[in-house]
Amino acid sequence: MVSTAPSSPPRLTDGHAFAALGPVALEDLIERLHRSADDLRERVTARAERLDTPPGAPQSDPVYQQLFFALARLMQEIDHAQHELARRSGGRAAARRRPALRIRRDTHAMHPREGAT
Repeated sequence: MVSTAPSSPPRLTDGHAFAALGPVALEDLIERLHRSADDLRERVTARAERLDTPPGAPQSDPVYQQLFFALARLMQEIDHAQHELARRSGGRAAARRRPALRIRRDTHAMHPREGAT
């Protein structure tokens, strides 16, 4: 019997889902994830400014927390995808990719990691 329930999209953090993507599709995915991260980063910064709290202060606002942690998960997703792409190409993709980013809680902004290429 065939199921009529809609199938859920594969979770990319699975690790095995990346195997289904070719190198070009994986590079496109990384670019889309970067654009999404840029958008989320702007939304996190705007929300922090709207809350008018000092940098680095704990944020109890549920919307800010949701945006902040969604951005953190998205950055992990980008790291996993970049790692898979670099693994497939033997490290050649590492020179083409954007620097990895980390969240600086004291400024509510994203900055390149020190020493990243």
